[in-house]
Amino acid sequence: YCKKGEKTNVKVIASTATIQRAGQQIMGLYGKTFEQFPVNITNPDDSFFAVVEKNSPGRIYTAVTTACASSGTYMLQGVAASLLQSIQSSNLKNYSNNEKDPFSTLVCYFNNLRTLSGARILLQEDVTMAIEAYAKKRKEVVLKYDSPEELTSFADQNKISEILTNLAKHHDEDDHITALLASVMISVGLDIPRLGLMLVNNQPKTMSEYIQATSRVGRGSQPGLIVTILNEFKPRDKSHYENFVGIHNNLYRYVESTSVTPFSPRARQKLLAAILVAISVKRLNLDGDYYLRKEHISLIEQKIIPSILDRVEKIDPLERNDTEIELKEILGIWSKRRSIKYLWNDTQEFHSLLVSAETRAALNAIGTEDQIAFQSPNSCRTVEPSVQIKAWPVVTERFLTRNN
Repeated sequence: YCKKGEKTNVKVIASTATIQRAGQQIMGLYGKTFEQFPVNITNPDDSFFAVVEKNSPGRIYTAVTTACASSGTYMLQGVAASLLQSIQSSNLKNYSNNEKDPFSTLVCYFNNLRTLSGARILLQEDVTMAIEAYAKKRKEVVLKYDSPEELTSFADQNKISEILTNLAKHHDEDDHITALLASVMISVGLDIPRLGLMLVNNQPKTMSEYIQATSRVGRGSQPGLIVTILNEFKPRDKSHYENFVGIHNNLYRYVESTSVTPFSPRARQKLLAAILVAISVKRLNLDGDYYLRKEHISLIEQKIIPSILDRVEKIDPLERNDTEIELKEILGIWSKRRSIKYLWNDTQEFHSLLVSAETRAALNAIGTEDQIAFQSPNSCRTVEPSVQIKAWPVVTERFLTRNN
């Protein structure tokens, strides 16, 4: 936001409706104040960009507790099978195919990939048998159920595009998806009006995630139905079940504020060296040889490090002293190195200024304790290093023998 007479770089940030304390978060990320547009108005039904749709079918929220089940797995199996088989109910015979179609695809939402992976086997085998049992008890035609699709960050772009295309297909079309296992990836960007049925396994970690995820259904002409399985033995799930009506009458009131701590010890460990290197290389016009001369060191000490500390002072003053100590340590290590040919080369650590966090993790795993180059994340989204693990045949054979 630019005021008249001020020379200020403009940053435009688009935000979702499920956000709290935007001023603190923008200050933490950018070190700047903000102006909201449009400003708060007296009419909550019209926010300039959007108006409340009075004729929208909306969504119906309901919950199931595991208090009456021996485990959450059995409850997931029973509820998923019941919802899938319900499309064959004789009570729906007076409804048209277009009215029933939104409920022919069950979107199963999971908080983490570990739970999702376990549920995939459950929905492939156990749910199929449960569907047959429900159909027999209700005297209905058994649902023709294929294996569920999986929409997570592990899927490649071609697979994601294929799944999104098939999700838009009606139940009487080829490649129609009956069940979809999804993670937080669907919380934003998934806009398929025909989806109307969702099963949420345990309460999501934040209320904003819950609102965003469940908003993927009921976006068309038919209302959406969300069934949440809440674990009796998890205090947060139990609290949500006991206060279910009150919470859902005021969903946005319970949206938590997201913390932004760019200069916490863990954040500095991951990024501080990369920040100092990036600014220094740009300011000093280093290219081809990244060895620091005396005049370079002097400029970094007098100009660059103080500019970083000014940002820390503005955002998190308590971390300023520790940040200053670590910046000087990084500069000391850098200044002691002589020939540095590469800015970033994972295969030439002794001649590189930076290496990826994955390379650093791999070197640490094989016992290389001397850290020559500074580690840096490959992107601003994936900041945790990941390494590939391969099980040797002899290890696999011993594991299988032991378990058999």
